[in-house]
Amino acid sequence: MPDADERPDAAQVTALPPPLPPTDAAPDPAGLWAAIPAWQWASASLLALLLVLVPAAFALRRRRIAQRVPIIEPPLAHAGAVADDGADLSPVVELAVEITGLSRSLMMLTLDCRLSIANRSPRALRDLSVFADITSAHRTLPADQQLALESTVLPLCDTLERIGPHQTHTVKFSLQLPVRELAAFRQGEAIACVPLLRIRVEGPSIGCRMQTNVIGLANGSAAGRLRPVPLHTPPGSYPDVRARALG
Repeated sequence: MPDADERPDAAQVTALPPPLPPTDAAPDPAGLWAAIPAWQWASASLLALLLVLVPAAFALRRRRIAQRVPIIEPPLAHAGAVADDGADLSPVVELAVEITGLSRSLMMLTLDCRLSIANRSPRALRDLSVFADITSAHRTLPADQQLALESTVLPLCDTLERIGPHQTHTVKFSLQLPVRELAAFRQGEAIACVPLLRIRVEGPSIGCRMQTNVIGLANGSAAGRLRPVPLHTPPGSYPDVRARALG
């Protein structure tokens, strides 16, 4: 037994703080998810699709480059010119898409656009063919079934006899996709889709130039980002439609 002198004075013992009052019950997770606006869900879905398609586009491009084996043969008449120092003088082509209209009826989704084909070389481009279609991005399909590739079957939209050196030619066309073929997804009360514009330009002096564009609505202050195309709204035209090239 400890001596009386060794016992702590009760007045010197620090009193423990009173227990905290019980906190409110944790918020219901389902309520938190339901409070998120539907357009944010749709934007997240579009971002998820881009995260899949963009790396896939780069991977497919690297795969095609790696599979190209040089073949020693006489040069073709339309082969790209090569300078004496070995520099490649093949024509440089740039493709730019401008959306002029996107509308939806009960049966069809219609896309109107302009395709600018810029010849950045000092030589004229001749006998070009422009192929294009519109499809719908789907997270369950492989990328090679959604992107514009050399083997992708696309309808012919226009032919060009000549684009002069350092000149640009603009092609206008209208594409349609049945509403029943849209890969729609639902988030909350919203139903949306992500259209894809696939383009291929072919010619004897340029080979194939391919480009896949995501079609969406401008996202206000978020520069470069697009929102999916809503399908739960009444049929009609969509405002502020933009195209963003993949790859």
